[in-house]
Amino acid sequence: MTQIVFEEDFQCDYDVEPTNIYLLIQERDWDGVVYQADTFPCEVKTFVFRKDAKHPQGLKWRVLPIHAAILNGAPTHAVSALINAYPDSAKETDDQGMLPIHIAIKKHVEPEVLNILLAAFPGCVDVKSEKSGLTPLEMATSSSSVHKEYYIRALTKGSATYSAISDPLSDLLCGIDFKSIIGVGPSLVLSR
Repeated sequence: MTQIVFEEDFQCDYDVEPTNIYLLIQERDWDGVVYQADTFPCEVKTFVFRKDAKHPQGLKWRVLPIHAAILNGAPTHAVSALINAYPDSAKETDDQGMLPIHIAIKKHVEPEVLNILLAAFPGCVDVKSEKSGLTPLEMATSSSSVHKEYYIRALTKGSATYSAISDPLSDLLCGIDFKSIIGVGPSLVLSR
């Protein structure tokens, strides 16, 4: 069996001792996830993995809480809490080389979740998924989501639009009307 080696210090084996936040995400206890992210932000930085000798490199999967939350249909407030606790998680890939935004488009998330991810990592619009070889915009154009047109409009704005907004993540989390700033869709005001 091939040994699993990661550069990151924050990791844990799902079958040995998963983080509490990962278990809360599995249970879809979104208020618990928000509490855990606020109280124990180091858990938001911890990759959870599962070993399997049959898979390449002995790894079945490896995700951060943000990946797992999006895969499990997390509501906007839970995604916001995870990104607030670890903004760079929007730049991290899972074991398949997918950023949270790639997973979000694949899972047909609400537009507000897409906005949070774009604000946290504007450059994500130019990053190709290692799994599909597609950018978020390319994924959106072939999406069957009811939000497809919104995704396309938001992603077409490009990384420069999101980078130009001063401190977009804190503005978004503080209730700034982000959708009207970028000129797509109805306005958005988040509350916790």
